Amino acid sequence: MDQLSTTHYDVVVLGTGLVESIAAAALARAGKSVLHVDANKYYGGNWAAFSYDALLQWAKQNEAPMVDGSSDGQQRPLAAHFAQTNQARYTNVRADEYAWPDATEVSASLASASRQYALELAPKLLAANGELVDLLVASDIGKYLEFRLLEAVYLLSDDQLERVPSSKEAVFSSKTLTLVEKRKLMKFLMFAGAYTGDETALDGFAERPYADYLAERFGLAPRLAAAIEHAVTLKPPLQTGVTTHQGITYTRDYLRSFGRFGPSSLLCTVYGGSEIVQAFCRVCAVFGGTYILGYDVVDFELSNDDAEQGVAALSLSNGQRITFDHLVSAVDYLPTAWQHRAIADDGMRVLRMVTVLDGSLAGEEAKTAVINFAPHSSAGNAEPVIALQMDSETHACPAGQRVVYAWTKAGDTAHDALDACMRTLFRTPDSTAAQDGTDVDQRPRALFSLRFEEHIRASRDGHSDSASHDTGASSLPAGVHVCDDPDADLDFGRAVRRARAIFDAITPGAEFLPKAPPVDDDDL
Repeated sequence: MDQLSTTHYDVVVLGTGLVESIAAAALARAGKSVLHVDANKYYGGNWAAFSYDALLQWAKQNEAPMVDGSSDGQQRPLAAHFAQTNQARYTNVRADEYAWPDATEVSASLASASRQYALELAPKLLAANGELVDLLVASDIGKYLEFRLLEAVYLLSDDQLERVPSSKEAVFSSKTLTLVEKRKLMKFLMFAGAYTGDETALDGFAERPYADYLAERFGLAPRLAAAIEHAVTLKPPLQTGVTTHQGITYTRDYLRSFGRFGPSSLLCTVYGGSEIVQAFCRVCAVFGGTYILGYDVVDFELSNDDAEQGVAALSLSNGQRITFDHLVSAVDYLPTAWQHRAIADDGMRVLRMVTVLDGSLAGEEAKTAVINFAPHSSAGNAEPVIALQMDSETHACPAGQRVVYAWTKAGDTAHDALDACMRTLFRTPDSTAAQDGTDVDQRPRALFSLRFEEHIRASRDGHSDSASHDTGASSLPAGVHVCDDPDADLDFGRAVRRARAIFDAITPGAEFLPKAPPVDDDDL
Protein backbone atom coordinates (compact mmCIF):
# COMPACT_ATOMS: atom_id res chain seq x y z
CA MET A 1 0.00 0.00 0.00
CA ASP A 2 1.07 3.58 -0.65
CA GLN A 3 2.36 5.64 2.26
CA LEU A 4 0.97 9.06 3.14
CA SER A 5 3.51 11.88 3.03
CA THR A 6 1.82 13.61 5.98
CA THR A 7 1.31 11.78 9.26
CA HIS A 8 -0.41 14.47 11.37
CA TYR A 9 -3.77 16.08 10.61
CA ASP A 10 -6.04 18.47 12.42
CA VAL A 11 -8.95 16.10 11.79
CA VAL A 12 -9.19 12.47 10.71
CA VAL A 13 -12.61 11.47 9.35
CA LEU A 14 -13.53 7.77 9.26
CA GLY A 15 -16.25 6.79 6.81
CA THR A 16 -17.64 8.58 3.76
CA GLY A 17 -21.28 8.68 4.78
CA LEU A 18 -23.17 11.93 4.32
CA VAL A 19 -22.64 13.30 7.84
CA GLU A 20 -18.92 12.55 7.69
CA SER A 21 -18.59 14.04 4.20
CA ILE A 22 -20.42 17.28 5.00
CA ALA A 23 -18.29 17.69 8.13
CA ALA A 24 -15.09 16.94 6.18
CA ALA A 25 -15.94 19.51 3.50
CA ALA A 26 -16.81 22.18 6.08
CA LEU A 27 -13.66 21.56 8.11
CA ALA A 28 -11.38 21.64 5.07
CA ARG A 29 -13.14 24.80 3.87
CA ALA A 30 -12.43 26.35 7.30
CA GLY A 31 -8.71 25.67 6.86
CA LYS A 32 -8.32 22.44 8.80
CA SER A 33 -6.07 19.69 7.47
CA VAL A 34 -8.30 16.66 6.89
CA LEU A 35 -7.56 12.99 6.25
CA HIS A 36 -10.70 11.17 5.06
CA VAL A 37 -10.53 7.37 5.30
CA ASP A 38 -12.98 4.65 4.24
CA ALA A 39 -12.45 0.92 4.71
CA ASN A 40 -14.60 0.33 1.63
CA LYS A 41 -13.39 0.93 -1.90
CA TYR A 42 -16.44 3.05 -2.69
CA TYR A 43 -17.90 6.29 -1.36
CA GLY A 44 -21.02 6.53 0.76
CA GLY A 45 -20.69 3.84 3.42
CA ASN A 46 -24.21 3.13 4.68
CA TRP A 47 -25.47 5.87 2.33
CA ALA A 48 -24.10 4.18 -0.79
CA ALA A 49 -25.78 3.54 -4.14
CA PHE A 50 -24.73 0.42 -6.05
CA SER A 51 -24.78 -1.01 -9.52
CA TYR A 52 -26.82 -4.20 -9.81
CA ASP A 53 -23.78 -6.50 -9.53
CA ALA A 54 -22.35 -4.47 -6.64
CA LEU A 55 -25.65 -4.66 -4.74
CA LEU A 56 -25.65 -8.44 -5.11
CA GLN A 57 -22.09 -8.50 -3.78
CA TRP A 58 -23.12 -6.29 -0.84
CA ALA A 59 -25.98 -8.69 -0.10
CA LYS A 60 -23.65 -11.71 -0.14
CA GLN A 61 -21.22 -10.01 2.23
CA ASN A 62 -23.98 -9.20 4.68
CA GLU A 63 -25.56 -12.65 4.45
CA ALA A 64 -22.20 -14.22 5.38
CA PRO A 65 -21.35 -15.43 8.91
CA MET A 66 -19.74 -12.98 11.29
CA VAL A 67 -15.99 -12.55 10.88
CA ASP A 68 -13.78 -13.73 13.73
CA GLY A 69 -10.80 -11.43 13.70
CA SER A 70 -8.54 -13.76 15.65
CA SER A 71 -9.31 -17.07 13.94
CA ASP A 72 -6.00 -17.12 12.11
CA GLY A 73 -3.96 -15.88 15.03
CA GLN A 74 -3.49 -12.42 13.52
CA GLN A 75 -4.22 -9.31 15.58
CA ARG A 76 -6.77 -7.37 13.54
CA PRO A 77 -9.18 -6.18 16.23
CA LEU A 78 -10.63 -3.15 14.47
CA ALA A 79 -10.56 -4.49 10.91
CA ALA A 80 -12.49 -7.58 11.98
CA HIS A 81 -14.67 -5.48 14.24
CA PHE A 82 -15.67 -3.27 11.27
CA ALA A 83 -17.03 -6.30 9.39
CA GLN A 84 -18.85 -7.57 12.48
CA THR A 85 -20.36 -4.17 13.20
CA ASN A 86 -21.64 -3.80 9.65
CA GLN A 87 -23.25 -7.24 9.75
CA ALA A 88 -24.83 -6.46 13.12
CA ARG A 89 -26.35 -3.33 11.59
CA TYR A 90 -27.83 -5.25 8.65
CA THR A 91 -29.67 -8.51 9.36
CA ASN A 92 -32.06 -10.86 7.55
CA VAL A 93 -30.62 -9.86 4.18
CA ARG A 94 -32.29 -11.63 1.25
CA ALA A 95 -31.97 -11.04 -2.50
CA ASP A 96 -34.38 -12.58 -5.04
CA GLU A 97 -34.45 -12.68 -8.83
CA TYR A 98 -38.02 -13.67 -9.64
CA ALA A 99 -38.68 -16.81 -11.67
CA TRP A 100 -40.92 -15.59 -14.49
CA PRO A 101 -41.34 -17.79 -17.60
CA ASP A 102 -38.49 -15.82 -19.18
CA ALA A 103 -36.39 -15.91 -16.00
CA THR A 104 -33.10 -16.63 -17.78
CA GLU A 105 -33.63 -13.68 -20.08
CA VAL A 106 -34.57 -11.41 -17.15
CA SER A 107 -31.49 -12.41 -15.13
CA ALA A 108 -29.18 -11.88 -18.10
CA SER A 109 -30.79 -8.51 -18.79
CA LEU A 110 -30.29 -7.32 -15.21
CA ALA A 111 -26.65 -8.38 -15.20
CA SER A 112 -25.85 -6.93 -18.63
CA ALA A 113 -27.31 -3.55 -17.60
CA SER A 114 -25.65 -3.63 -14.17
CA ARG A 115 -23.96 -0.24 -14.46
CA GLN A 116 -27.21 1.44 -15.48
CA TYR A 117 -28.56 0.95 -11.96
CA ALA A 118 -27.98 3.19 -8.94
CA LEU A 119 -29.66 1.23 -6.15
CA GLU A 120 -29.59 2.90 -2.75
CA LEU A 121 -29.37 1.48 0.75
CA ALA A 122 -31.00 4.55 2.33
CA PRO A 123 -33.01 6.44 -0.32
CA LYS A 124 -34.16 9.95 0.49
CA LEU A 125 -35.61 13.06 -1.12
CA LEU A 126 -34.75 16.71 -0.60
CA ALA A 127 -37.33 19.19 0.69
CA ALA A 128 -37.09 22.08 -1.77
CA ASN A 129 -36.97 24.55 1.11
CA GLY A 130 -35.06 22.23 3.44
CA GLU A 131 -31.72 22.45 5.19
CA LEU A 132 -29.72 20.44 2.67
CA VAL A 133 -30.98 22.44 -0.31
CA ASP A 134 -30.25 25.68 1.54
CA LEU A 135 -26.72 24.44 2.27
CA LEU A 136 -26.14 23.33 -1.34
CA VAL A 137 -27.30 26.72 -2.62
CA ALA A 138 -25.43 28.84 -0.06
CA SER A 139 -22.16 26.92 -0.48
CA ASP A 140 -22.52 26.63 -4.27
CA ILE A 141 -21.96 22.87 -3.97
CA GLY A 142 -25.28 22.29 -5.71
CA LYS A 143 -23.63 23.13 -9.02
CA TYR A 144 -22.00 19.68 -8.95
CA LEU A 145 -25.38 17.95 -8.71
CA GLU A 146 -28.49 17.36 -10.78
CA PHE A 147 -32.02 16.97 -9.48
CA ARG A 148 -35.52 16.14 -10.74
CA LEU A 149 -38.81 17.32 -9.28
CA LEU A 150 -40.86 14.59 -7.64
CA GLU A 151 -43.91 14.21 -9.85
CA ALA A 152 -46.59 12.80 -7.54
CA VAL A 153 -47.59 11.87 -4.00
CA TYR A 154 -50.09 9.04 -3.47
CA LEU A 155 -52.03 7.62 -0.55
CA LEU A 156 -53.56 4.15 -0.56
CA SER A 157 -57.29 4.61 0.05
CA ASP A 158 -59.86 1.80 -0.26
CA ASP A 159 -57.42 -0.40 -2.24
CA GLN A 160 -56.76 2.41 -4.73
CA LEU A 161 -53.81 4.74 -5.11
CA GLU A 162 -55.22 8.25 -4.77
CA ARG A 163 -53.11 11.14 -5.99
CA VAL A 164 -52.92 13.78 -3.27
CA PRO A 165 -53.33 17.44 -4.29
CA SER A 166 -50.91 19.68 -2.42
CA SER A 167 -51.30 23.08 -4.09
CA LYS A 168 -54.18 25.46 -4.78
CA GLU A 169 -54.09 24.58 -8.46
CA ALA A 170 -54.14 20.83 -7.76
CA VAL A 171 -57.02 21.19 -5.31
CA PHE A 172 -59.14 23.21 -7.74
CA SER A 173 -58.46 20.83 -10.65
CA SER A 174 -59.03 17.63 -8.62
CA LYS A 175 -61.79 15.39 -9.96
CA THR A 176 -61.98 13.31 -6.78
CA LEU A 177 -62.95 16.16 -4.43
CA THR A 178 -66.40 17.67 -4.08
CA LEU A 179 -66.82 21.44 -4.11
CA VAL A 180 -67.41 21.43 -0.34
CA GLU A 181 -64.25 19.35 0.23
CA LYS A 182 -62.24 21.72 -1.95
CA ARG A 183 -63.38 24.72 0.10
CA LYS A 184 -62.57 23.04 3.41
CA LEU A 185 -59.20 21.85 2.17
CA MET A 186 -58.27 25.27 0.79
CA LYS A 187 -59.22 26.93 4.07
CA PHE A 188 -56.94 24.54 5.95
CA LEU A 189 -54.01 24.84 3.52
CA MET A 190 -54.10 28.63 3.74
CA PHE A 191 -54.14 28.46 7.55
CA ALA A 192 -51.31 25.91 7.70
CA GLY A 193 -49.14 27.84 5.25
CA ALA A 194 -49.36 30.92 7.48
CA TYR A 195 -48.80 29.08 10.80
CA THR A 196 -46.13 30.89 12.83
CA GLY A 197 -45.66 28.32 15.57
CA ASP A 198 -47.89 30.19 18.01
CA GLU A 199 -49.74 27.34 19.71
CA THR A 200 -52.51 29.64 20.93
CA ALA A 201 -53.76 29.73 17.33
CA LEU A 202 -54.56 26.01 17.61
CA ASP A 203 -57.53 26.51 19.94
CA GLY A 204 -56.29 24.14 22.64
CA PHE A 205 -55.45 21.34 20.19
CA ALA A 206 -51.64 21.78 20.27
CA GLU A 207 -50.95 18.52 22.13
CA ARG A 208 -53.99 16.65 20.88
CA PRO A 209 -53.87 14.27 17.88
CA TYR A 210 -53.50 16.04 14.55
CA ALA A 211 -56.30 13.97 13.00
CA ASP A 212 -58.71 15.21 15.69
CA TYR A 213 -57.83 18.81 14.91
CA LEU A 214 -58.33 18.34 11.18
CA ALA A 215 -61.72 16.75 11.74
CA GLU A 216 -63.08 18.98 14.48
CA ARG A 217 -61.60 22.37 13.55
CA PHE A 218 -61.79 22.15 9.75
CA GLY A 219 -64.39 19.42 9.24
CA LEU A 220 -62.14 17.28 7.05
CA ALA A 221 -63.40 13.76 6.38
CA PRO A 222 -61.13 10.87 7.51
CA ARG A 223 -59.90 10.33 3.93
CA LEU A 224 -58.76 13.96 3.61
CA ALA A 225 -57.39 14.09 7.15
CA ALA A 226 -55.27 11.00 6.42
CA ALA A 227 -53.98 12.60 3.22
CA ILE A 228 -52.93 15.73 5.12
CA GLU A 229 -51.34 13.86 8.02
CA HIS A 230 -49.42 11.31 5.95
CA ALA A 231 -48.90 12.86 2.49
CA VAL A 232 -49.02 16.69 2.63
CA THR A 233 -46.25 16.75 5.20
CA LEU A 234 -42.53 16.58 5.86
CA LYS A 235 -43.00 14.48 8.99
CA PRO A 236 -40.74 11.49 9.53
CA PRO A 237 -42.80 8.91 7.61
CA LEU A 238 -42.68 6.23 10.31
CA GLN A 239 -43.66 8.61 13.10
CA THR A 240 -47.02 7.96 14.75
CA GLY A 241 -48.89 9.84 17.46
CA VAL A 242 -48.36 13.20 15.75
CA THR A 243 -49.67 16.13 17.80
CA THR A 244 -51.43 19.06 16.17
CA HIS A 245 -48.49 21.40 16.71
CA GLN A 246 -46.09 18.88 15.19
CA GLY A 247 -48.40 17.99 12.33
CA ILE A 248 -49.27 21.50 11.25
CA THR A 249 -45.57 22.45 11.40
CA TYR A 250 -44.71 19.52 9.12
CA THR A 251 -47.53 20.52 6.75
CA ARG A 252 -46.47 24.17 6.76
CA ASP A 253 -42.89 23.23 5.87
CA TYR A 254 -44.17 21.03 3.04
CA LEU A 255 -46.32 23.85 1.65
CA ARG A 256 -43.49 26.38 1.88
CA SER A 257 -41.25 24.06 -0.13
CA PHE A 258 -43.80 23.96 -2.95
CA GLY A 259 -42.92 26.21 -5.88
CA ARG A 260 -39.29 26.99 -5.05
CA PHE A 261 -38.08 25.07 -8.08
CA GLY A 262 -41.41 24.13 -9.66
CA PRO A 263 -44.72 22.38 -8.93
CA SER A 264 -43.41 20.03 -6.23
CA SER A 265 -42.18 20.22 -2.65
CA LEU A 266 -39.61 17.44 -3.08
CA LEU A 267 -36.55 16.81 -5.25
CA CYS A 268 -34.96 13.53 -6.40
CA THR A 269 -31.18 13.36 -6.72
CA VAL A 270 -29.94 12.05 -10.05
CA TYR A 271 -27.81 8.94 -9.29
CA GLY A 272 -29.06 8.93 -5.68
CA GLY A 273 -27.88 10.32 -2.38
CA SER A 274 -24.34 8.98 -2.70
CA GLU A 275 -23.86 11.57 -5.45
CA ILE A 276 -24.40 14.23 -2.76
CA VAL A 277 -21.74 12.52 -0.65
CA GLN A 278 -19.25 12.71 -3.51
CA ALA A 279 -20.01 16.40 -4.09
CA PHE A 280 -19.01 17.22 -0.51
CA CYS A 281 -15.94 14.97 -0.76
CA ARG A 282 -14.95 16.85 -3.91
CA VAL A 283 -15.08 20.14 -2.01
CA CYS A 284 -13.00 18.70 0.82
CA ALA A 285 -10.38 17.57 -1.70
CA VAL A 286 -10.33 20.98 -3.43
CA PHE A 287 -9.51 22.59 -0.08
CA GLY A 288 -6.66 20.20 0.67
CA GLY A 289 -8.36 17.12 2.10
CA THR A 290 -6.57 13.79 1.59
CA TYR A 291 -8.59 10.70 0.61
CA ILE A 292 -7.74 7.02 1.00
CA LEU A 293 -10.28 4.27 0.25
CA GLY A 294 -9.92 0.58 1.04
CA TYR A 295 -7.74 1.12 4.12
CA ASP A 296 -8.68 -0.47 7.44
CA VAL A 297 -8.11 1.15 10.81
CA VAL A 298 -6.14 -1.40 12.82
CA ASP A 299 -5.89 0.29 16.20
CA PHE A 300 -6.40 3.50 18.18
CA GLU A 301 -3.87 4.96 20.58
CA LEU A 302 -4.95 7.01 23.60
CA SER A 303 -3.02 10.01 24.86
CA ASN A 304 -1.18 9.99 28.19
CA ASP A 305 -2.89 13.14 29.44
CA ASP A 306 -4.55 12.09 32.70
CA ALA A 307 -6.55 15.32 32.90
CA GLU A 308 -8.37 14.75 29.61
CA GLN A 309 -7.58 11.45 27.96
CA GLY A 310 -8.17 11.58 24.24
CA VAL A 311 -7.37 9.66 21.09
CA ALA A 312 -3.91 10.64 19.96
CA ALA A 313 -3.29 8.38 16.97
CA LEU A 314 -4.51 5.50 14.85
CA SER A 315 -2.77 2.82 12.84
CA LEU A 316 -3.79 2.02 9.27
CA SER A 317 -3.60 -1.32 7.51
CA ASN A 318 -0.67 -0.01 5.45
CA GLY A 319 1.36 0.14 8.67
CA GLN A 320 1.32 3.92 9.08
CA ARG A 321 0.68 5.67 12.36
CA ILE A 322 -1.41 8.84 11.97
CA THR A 323 -1.73 11.46 14.70
CA PHE A 324 -4.51 14.05 14.90
CA ASP A 325 -6.31 16.54 17.11
CA HIS A 326 -9.91 15.49 16.38
CA LEU A 327 -11.54 12.27 15.19
CA VAL A 328 -14.87 12.33 13.31
CA SER A 329 -16.15 8.80 12.87
CA ALA A 330 -19.05 6.72 11.64
CA VAL A 331 -20.26 4.29 14.30
CA ASP A 332 -18.87 1.26 12.41
CA TYR A 333 -15.24 2.26 13.02
CA LEU A 334 -15.50 2.66 16.80
CA PRO A 335 -14.36 -0.07 19.21
CA THR A 336 -17.26 -1.86 20.89
CA ALA A 337 -16.69 -0.19 24.26
CA TRP A 338 -16.88 3.23 22.62
CA GLN A 339 -19.99 2.31 20.68
CA HIS A 340 -21.90 1.52 23.86
CA ARG A 341 -21.03 4.98 25.16
CA ALA A 342 -21.64 6.74 21.85
CA ILE A 343 -24.98 5.34 20.68
CA ALA A 344 -28.37 6.37 22.02
CA ASP A 345 -30.24 3.43 23.52
CA ASP A 346 -33.47 3.81 21.55
CA GLY A 347 -32.24 3.24 18.01
CA MET A 348 -34.97 2.27 15.57
CA ARG A 349 -35.03 -1.01 13.65
CA VAL A 350 -36.32 -0.71 10.10
CA LEU A 351 -37.26 -3.23 7.42
CA ARG A 352 -36.28 -2.04 3.92
CA MET A 353 -37.00 -3.38 0.46
CA VAL A 354 -35.51 -2.48 -2.94
CA THR A 355 -37.43 -3.75 -5.99
CA VAL A 356 -36.74 -3.42 -9.71
CA LEU A 357 -39.93 -3.38 -11.82
CA ASP A 358 -40.49 -3.82 -15.55
CA GLY A 359 -42.76 -0.77 -15.76
CA SER A 360 -44.57 2.01 -13.93
CA LEU A 361 -47.34 1.63 -11.39
CA ALA A 362 -50.51 0.39 -13.08
CA GLY A 363 -52.57 3.20 -14.57
CA GLU A 364 -50.23 5.93 -13.35
CA GLU A 365 -48.09 8.18 -15.53
CA ALA A 366 -45.85 9.61 -12.80
CA LYS A 367 -42.24 8.54 -13.24
CA THR A 368 -41.24 9.49 -9.70
CA ALA A 369 -43.56 9.27 -6.73
CA VAL A 370 -44.01 8.89 -3.00
CA ILE A 371 -46.60 6.30 -1.99
CA ASN A 372 -47.94 6.45 1.57
CA PHE A 373 -49.64 3.59 3.41
CA ALA A 374 -51.13 5.08 6.56
CA PRO A 375 -51.52 2.79 9.60
CA HIS A 376 -54.48 0.44 9.19
CA SER A 377 -54.80 1.18 5.48
CA SER A 378 -56.79 -1.16 3.27
CA ALA A 379 -53.56 -3.19 2.86
CA GLY A 380 -53.82 -4.14 6.53
CA ASN A 381 -50.55 -2.63 7.81
CA ALA A 382 -50.50 -1.70 11.50
CA GLU A 383 -47.50 0.65 11.14
CA PRO A 384 -46.88 3.31 8.47
CA VAL A 385 -45.24 2.10 5.26
CA ILE A 386 -43.54 4.50 2.86
CA ALA A 387 -42.48 3.79 -0.73
CA LEU A 388 -40.56 5.78 -3.35
CA GLN A 389 -40.66 5.13 -7.09
CA MET A 390 -37.65 6.23 -9.15
CA ASP A 391 -37.10 5.95 -12.91
CA SER A 392 -34.41 6.17 -15.58
CA GLU A 393 -34.37 10.00 -15.53
CA THR A 394 -32.93 9.79 -12.02
CA HIS A 395 -30.54 7.08 -13.34
CA ALA A 396 -31.86 4.59 -10.79
CA CYS A 397 -32.50 2.04 -13.56
CA PRO A 398 -32.55 1.53 -17.35
CA ALA A 399 -35.26 3.12 -19.49
CA GLY A 400 -38.63 1.40 -19.25
CA GLN A 401 -38.05 0.11 -15.72
CA ARG A 402 -38.76 1.54 -12.27
CA VAL A 403 -37.19 1.07 -8.85
CA VAL A 404 -39.43 1.03 -5.78
CA TYR A 405 -37.90 1.55 -2.35
CA ALA A 406 -40.08 0.78 0.66
CA TRP A 407 -39.57 0.74 4.40
CA THR A 408 -41.42 0.32 7.68
CA LYS A 409 -40.64 -0.39 11.32
CA ALA A 410 -39.21 -3.88 11.82
CA GLY A 411 -41.23 -6.26 13.97
CA ASP A 412 -43.02 -9.59 14.10
CA THR A 413 -45.57 -8.65 11.42
CA ALA A 414 -43.42 -6.24 9.41
CA HIS A 415 -42.55 -8.61 6.54
CA ASP A 416 -46.17 -9.63 6.00
CA ALA A 417 -47.35 -6.02 6.22
CA LEU A 418 -44.71 -4.81 3.77
CA ASP A 419 -45.57 -7.61 1.33
CA ALA A 420 -49.27 -6.75 1.54
CA CYS A 421 -48.59 -3.10 0.76
CA MET A 422 -46.26 -3.94 -2.11
CA ARG A 423 -48.85 -6.27 -3.66
CA THR A 424 -50.96 -3.20 -4.31
CA LEU A 425 -48.10 -1.77 -6.40
CA PHE A 426 -46.56 -4.69 -8.29
CA ARG A 427 -46.81 -8.43 -8.82
CA THR A 428 -44.54 -11.38 -8.23
CA PRO A 429 -44.77 -14.78 -9.98
CA ASP A 430 -47.49 -15.98 -7.59
CA SER A 431 -49.94 -13.41 -9.05
CA THR A 432 -53.25 -14.77 -10.31
CA ALA A 433 -54.15 -14.97 -13.96
CA ALA A 434 -57.38 -15.48 -15.90
CA GLN A 435 -58.74 -19.04 -16.07
CA ASP A 436 -57.86 -19.27 -19.75
CA GLY A 437 -54.24 -18.60 -18.86
CA THR A 438 -54.21 -15.05 -20.22
CA ASP A 439 -52.37 -12.68 -17.92
CA VAL A 440 -54.80 -9.87 -17.07
CA ASP A 441 -52.89 -8.38 -14.15
CA GLN A 442 -51.96 -4.81 -15.04
CA ARG A 443 -49.47 -4.32 -12.22
CA PRO A 444 -45.80 -4.16 -13.26
CA ARG A 445 -43.70 -7.28 -12.68
CA ALA A 446 -41.03 -7.44 -10.01
CA LEU A 447 -37.76 -8.53 -11.64
CA PHE A 448 -35.56 -8.40 -8.55
CA SER A 449 -35.91 -7.51 -4.89
CA LEU A 450 -33.60 -7.10 -1.93
CA ARG A 451 -34.88 -6.85 1.61
CA PHE A 452 -33.02 -6.35 4.84
CA GLU A 453 -33.47 -5.16 8.39
CA GLU A 454 -31.24 -2.44 9.76
CA HIS A 455 -30.51 -0.99 13.15
CA ILE A 456 -30.42 2.80 12.89
CA ARG A 457 -27.87 4.04 15.39
CA ALA A 458 -28.04 7.68 16.47
CA SER A 459 -25.16 9.18 18.43
CA ARG A 460 -25.85 10.46 21.92
CA ASP A 461 -24.12 13.66 20.77
CA GLY A 462 -26.77 14.43 18.18
CA HIS A 463 -29.78 12.68 19.67
CA SER A 464 -31.30 15.93 20.91
CA ASP A 465 -31.58 16.93 17.23
CA SER A 466 -30.07 20.28 18.12
CA ALA A 467 -27.50 21.91 15.87
CA SER A 468 -25.50 23.12 18.87
CA HIS A 469 -25.67 20.09 21.17
CA ASP A 470 -22.50 18.02 21.41
CA THR A 471 -22.31 17.07 25.08
CA GLY A 472 -22.13 13.34 24.39
CA ALA A 473 -18.41 13.68 23.64
CA SER A 474 -17.76 13.75 27.40
CA SER A 475 -18.53 10.02 27.59
CA LEU A 476 -15.91 9.24 24.94
CA PRO A 477 -12.21 10.01 24.72
CA ALA A 478 -11.68 13.74 24.19
CA GLY A 479 -11.83 14.90 20.60
CA VAL A 480 -14.05 12.06 19.32
CA HIS A 481 -17.17 13.12 17.38
CA VAL A 482 -19.63 10.43 16.29
CA CYS A 483 -21.77 10.52 13.14
CA ASP A 484 -25.30 9.14 12.91
CA ASP A 485 -26.45 6.39 10.57
CA PRO A 486 -28.92 7.25 7.80
CA ASP A 487 -32.30 7.56 9.51
CA ALA A 488 -35.77 6.55 8.35
CA ASP A 489 -36.83 10.12 7.53
CA LEU A 490 -37.76 11.12 4.01
CA ASP A 491 -35.33 14.05 3.82
CA PHE A 492 -31.74 14.82 4.85
CA GLY A 493 -32.33 17.40 7.59
CA ARG A 494 -30.95 15.41 10.52
CA ALA A 495 -27.71 14.64 8.67
CA VAL A 496 -27.09 18.33 7.99
CA ARG A 497 -27.78 19.27 11.61
CA ARG A 498 -25.45 16.57 12.95
CA ALA A 499 -22.63 17.58 10.60
CA ARG A 500 -23.01 21.20 11.64
CA ALA A 501 -22.94 20.27 15.35
CA ILE A 502 -19.65 18.43 14.80
CA PHE A 503 -18.22 21.37 12.86
CA ASP A 504 -19.24 23.84 15.59
CA ALA A 505 -17.67 21.64 18.28
CA ILE A 506 -14.32 21.56 16.44
CA THR A 507 -14.28 25.14 15.09
CA PRO A 508 -16.55 27.25 17.34
CA GLY A 509 -17.49 30.56 15.75
CA ALA A 510 -16.33 29.64 12.24
CA GLU A 511 -18.65 30.03 9.26
CA PHE A 512 -20.20 26.75 8.14
CA LEU A 513 -19.46 26.05 4.47
CA PRO A 514 -19.48 29.55 3.00
CA LYS A 515 -19.54 29.90 -0.76
CA ALA A 516 -16.15 29.00 -2.17
CA PRO A 517 -14.18 31.35 -4.41
CA PRO A 518 -14.14 30.39 -8.10
CA VAL A 519 -11.85 27.48 -8.92
CA ASP A 520 -10.52 26.21 -12.21
CA ASP A 521 -12.36 23.11 -13.44
CA ASP A 522 -8.96 21.45 -13.82
CA ASP A 523 -8.68 21.51 -10.01
CA LEU A 524 -11.79 19.36 -9.54
